[in-house]
Amino acid sequence: IGWHDDYMPIADWVAYGIAGALIIALLKILKGVESPNQLIFRSLVAGLILAFLMGLLQSLTGLGLPSSMHEFRRDVLGFAAIGFQPDIHAFAGHMLMGAVGLWIYLQTCRGRVERVLLLAVVSFSWIGLLISKSRSSLLIAIFASLIVMFIYIWHTHRKWFYLICGATVAILACLAIILVLNSGLLVSYPIFSWLIEPIQLVKNKDFTNLSVLGGASGSRFEIWGAAFNMIKAFPLMGVGQGNFYHLSAD
Repeated sequence: IGWHDDYMPIADWVAYGIAGALIIALLKILKGVESPNQLIFRSLVAGLILAFLMGLLQSLTGLGLPSSMHEFRRDVLGFAAIGFQPDIHAFAGHMLMGAVGLWIYLQTCRGRVERVLLLAVVSFSWIGLLISKSRSSLLIAIFASLIVMFIYIWHTHRKWFYLICGATVAILACLAIILVLNSGLLVSYPIFSWLIEPIQLVKNKDFTNLSVLGGASGSRFEIWGAAFNMIKAFPLMGVGQGNFYHLSAD
């Protein structure tokens, strides 16, 4: 179902119903498999590799992207990639599974070749996050990776835990200050300007006005409010994705 194309709520139910049926079937298959984790994570790795290659092709050439994406956050890294997903955030969410999620499986696998492959896929996933140009997903990846790192240090090098945590916070604080003070200069650079734009926007806004605050966040507060009102009005069936897109303006 294409983004904004579904005007019938029943189509969502059919899509989610098929997905649920496939999950149930997979659970029954996994019960008879000797190493279910390998089956799940190796399939995930294969999907991540394919999605990354598709995203990389889109970033370099724009092939497969809708016309509306050809100038969206385009810089020297190329176009904003969506892989096999409907938008940049969905593609970045897929890459998050590799950038953050694969670390857990990496701790359990024993084969040297597989560990090297997993590290390569983690690296590809971080590149995929960058070429997706999804700022929120990149911040989530950094935050989640720091949490995983702190948990690992707590269990393996506890005596260094507080020192490393303090140093990490200090480095991040210094980096944030540098970005804020130099955002006007950095936003003119042709690379990563899409990361600096929100900082420059925040500096130039008067946030005493709630509508200005909502506009700086991509009107997300208003969209969430519209979604809440639709859920109250149609709690069981919903309105359909396409209807949501058009009705949210009201």
